Amino acid sequence: MVEMSALNHLLQQAQQIEYLYDQAVEATKNVEIGNKELTQAIQRNSSSRTFLLLFLVVLTFSVLFLDWYS
Repeated sequence: MVEMSALNHLLQQAQQIEYLYDQAVEATKNVEIGNKELTQAIQRNSSSRTFLLLFLVVLTFSVLFLDWYS
């Protein structure tokens, strides 16, 4: 009876270890997906910053030209 209890306990531990392993694999996949999303967000932010800077430069020169013209 004691051996059966010990084997049952070992089986429960093995199931818990398998569950933890599956959770670790899933967490690793989620981190990889998150890293890809962060990389894409950084790229989008960079292109937005470049567009905004270009827009402000064009707007500035337009105002200067209009001031000079009038």
